[in-house]
Amino acid sequence: MRLRVLGCSGGIGGRHLHTTSFLVDDDVLLDAGSGVGELSLAELAAIDHIFVTHSHLDHVTSIPFLVDTVGGTESPVRIPSEPAWYSQRTSSGREMAQIGVLQVRRRGEGMEFHQLREYRQGDSQRAIDWKATSRTARLISREYEDEKDQRVLLLMDCGRRMASKDGELSHFDHTLNAALLLAHVALRQGDAVGMLTMGGIHRYCEPRKSVAAVHAIMNRMYDVEPTLAVPDYQRAATEVMSQVRRRALVILLTNLRDEDDDGLLPALALLRSRHLVVLASLREAILSRALTARVDSFDRAVTHAAAADYLALRERVFRRIGASGVMTLDVEPEKLPITLVNRYLELKRSGRL
Repeated sequence: MRLRVLGCSGGIGGRHLHTTSFLVDDDVLLDAGSGVGELSLAELAAIDHIFVTHSHLDHVTSIPFLVDTVGGTESPVRIPSEPAWYSQRTSSGREMAQIGVLQVRRRGEGMEFHQLREYRQGDSQRAIDWKATSRTARLISREYEDEKDQRVLLLMDCGRRMASKDGELSHFDHTLNAALLLAHVALRQGDAVGMLTMGGIHRYCEPRKSVAAVHAIMNRMYDVEPTLAVPDYQRAATEVMSQVRRRALVILLTNLRDEDDDGLLPALALLRSRHLVVLASLREAILSRALTARVDSFDRAVTHAAAADYLALRERVFRRIGASGVMTLDVEPEKLPITLVNRYLELKRSGRL
């Protein structure tokens, strides 16, 4: 790797003062301060990615000039961005609760012993340690916490259905936001998080227990867009079994259709032979709108009936999957991140993971 310092000053005010910008291997900018002006037109045209550490003016000032100067080239300049939730400093339980996460950590009735403490009003009688109580002549409770050192693998569909849009974001964008939020929460719970993609794009991040796991997923996924491929569930399940030898929570993020039964059910059965499996599927918001819209014409009546029939068929498919032992989520895209995280926390608390 070659690194060229174009500028590292906090401001301007002299011929040799340029604000922060670094050129990496001729085609990547780390920040885009006034130091970008040191590059020739040919060097500017070679840049295809800009990574911005933060949005202060001295770090982004040259982006408009760069685009205006070489924006007509065939290769676009990509500026990866973090999902909206990630910029919200979701480091405390209170802040997580503000975006809808029920509870990030719950001491008292988990599965792993934590400590002894004095009895508190509301503690379960089963939590009382009678031996410690007899020794101290006061009620003592056992406190537990959720087990750690478990593994979570996010199996992400990058196929053609994920290009569908509800609003500004595609289903794939909503899925990626959900995956990153879940990774953030799982790491705070002490679990290892990894990722595997399918549907025309193959990327794999081994589960690991560090903040770097989230950054690794972002670095591997920032340039991924939905393809025209059809997801091969069986092939993906076979690779999961090969890569992840220990029992894990495998979360399949996709957009399910009733025609997927033939390939999906055997793949889920294979995954269940070792892992705990959750199928999280995105449901188009237009279906709910069709059911709640006022029926005041023949066309709207037909639309209402078609939506009802489709949702009834979809419900039968999910019941069949649930009967096989796979947990399912069928939610609209905007609700996926919080719903998925809360399901994960429920599984942690129940001891099923």
